[in-house]
Amino acid sequence: MVKGFFTKVFGHAQPKIASRASRRRHRGLRAEWLEDRRLLAPILSITPPAQYEGDSGQTPFYFLVELINDDPGRTENVVIDYSTQDITATAPSDYTAVSGQLILPPGTSSGQITVQVNGDTQYENDEFFQLNFTATGGGVDTLGITSAVATILTEAGENLPMVLIDSVTANEGNSGTTNFVFTITLSEPTQHNVVVNWATQHGTTDNTDLAPQSGSVTITPADVNGKTITVSVNGDTVVEPNEVFFVEVTPVSGADPTPATGVGTIVNDDIDTNLPTVSINNVSQAEGNTGQTAFVFTVTLSGPATRDVTINYSTSNGTAQAGTDYQSTSGSVVILQGQTSEVISVPVFGDTAEEPDETFFLNITGADGANVLPNTRGTGTILNDDDATAPTVINRVPAPGSIISSTTVDIDVTFSEPVQGVDATDLELSGT
Repeated sequence: MVKGFFTKVFGHAQPKIASRASRRRHRGLRAEWLEDRRLLAPILSITPPAQYEGDSGQTPFYFLVELINDDPGRTENVVIDYSTQDITATAPSDYTAVSGQLILPPGTSSGQITVQVNGDTQYENDEFFQLNFTATGGGVDTLGITSAVATILTEAGENLPMVLIDSVTANEGNSGTTNFVFTITLSEPTQHNVVVNWATQHGTTDNTDLAPQSGSVTITPADVNGKTITVSVNGDTVVEPNEVFFVEVTPVSGADPTPATGVGTIVNDDIDTNLPTVSINNVSQAEGNTGQTAFVFTVTLSGPATRDVTINYSTSNGTAQAGTDYQSTSGSVVILQGQTSEVISVPVFGDTAEEPDETFFLNITGADGANVLPNTRGTGTILNDDDATAPTVINRVPAPGSIISSTTVDIDVTFSEPVQGVDATDLELSGT
């Protein structure tokens, strides 16, 4: 066998040693032959899996084990000791760690090592873990390889988290800068980093209100409440309408590519001393049991209007809910030149439900020809006018204690207040 191998590799039979030069040549050929002879030993090959984890339960990942050039006459077991190790996948959340031995007896040249991987529907980058191994017996050779890396592939159907950003409303201030702090969050938790870019865009603002600003944010799995960014807004003493700017957020990696937009509202907090200032009263009254009750608010100027003044308004919920307790209302009202006030009516729905007093707000959102201070609003308090106590009987015919000889009798009962939905089956009578 050796002679045949030598002839096949080197093209001639093993030479006869005759001289020092030929002996040196022989030693070199012998070393090369021994190195190549190593390739005829059983070589351990372990093929790692690369597959999807599934959406639920566990998916088996198989490491395929094979002895290449296994000797049919091998008389020893090949013993493979193995254990898993985390890389970016972690046990036990991503897979079940295993360790043990795989024995390939004589005549057996292949086998498999199974690792159970946990399925989920959460978007993740491809993740990795490795199988460390050593092999002994049967003359097996690993060629210095001691590990194989498995790949948990990203599921094609898994949803990437959406990037979200809130909106911020604040006063601009009279000088310096005011920080508008926005929060960037994700629609669902993630197990990988999400990188986004952000930049400001003018709406009704310009560079005198805020300079262009931009940046990049990385949201890690530990950032369960998201990350904040700060936009600096310039303060001034100029009387102007409320202004808006936008923060555009663009996902770079790890998230759905759909951009998100936050709105920054700069509330004017400056007063023109030449103009009157708007105020509004609060209204408290009962809702009534049916239909609608008008809650009438009065908007008032601090002095007579020197020209027609248009005031914008809209309602918002407190503990009362629009559509159920009151009618959502918005629009504008005009206070004519020389006048100081006008009214705004909000319909409130009546009912007979016993409930606590409830509130809603009528917000003054802006004015043309007058100053509007921040948070100018009236509070509407809906007073509960429904009594949960039971009505009492104030009269009954026949009177209590009357002697009735007939087998049938009509009883006429008068209650202390109207009672709806009561018939004879609801009345309990006792006596003889």
